Amino acid sequence: SNVHHNLSVGLKQLGHDVTVASDGDGWKNYERDIDLKRKGTGKLSTLRYLFEVHRRFAQFKDYDVVQIINPVFLSLKAERMWYYYRKLRQNNRSVFMGAFGMDHYYVKACLDTSTFRYSDFNLGEEIRQSTDNDIWIADWLKGEKGRLNQYVAKDCDGIIAGLYEYYVSYAKEFSDKLIYVPFPIECSKEEQKNILHNIEGPIRFF
Repeated sequence: SNVHHNLSVGLKQLGHDVTVASDGDGWKNYERDIDLKRKGTGKLSTLRYLFEVHRRFAQFKDYDVVQIINPVFLSLKAERMWYYYRKLRQNNRSVFMGAFGMDHYYVKACLDTSTFRYSDFNLGEEIRQSTDNDIWIADWLKGEKGRLNQYVAKDCDGIIAGLYEYYVSYAKEFSDKLIYVPFPIECSKEEQKNILHNIEGPIRFF
């Protein structure tokens, strides 16, 4: 969704000092101020990546607000994420967690077959059978990612949901620290003008 780059554009226009650190989200290669892309998974690549992450995290301090896109916000196994999350908590004023995609609470809500009439995981009361879903369930519901997610959700200063389904997934347990903020979209007046100019007839929205 490029949520944090788009958000940074708006915040900078309002006069705030913003830094976006990201791996670019794979092939999407989103814009960022600090590149945290992992070049490979071999031993040498992993060591280089860990060195770079350690170097960068030494600089990630004294921010008024830190927002992480997910409990697993680096290209590392969940087991390694605890340390980096705690460093952010220790060295900055506040930390907010984004509910912007697949995580423990979304998987849990989908699998109860009552929160959503249909979702990635269910059609009514029927659970979808999928290898991909089996992986998500193993990781987020039963695995270390799930345990990390539960800890961060309880420990962070607030949870920001970007879509309705993510908001609903957290609402039962975290209504006191949860807020819905739609994904920011950067759309200049010139872009809007060009879009409307080039379309003839009715516009259909999905």
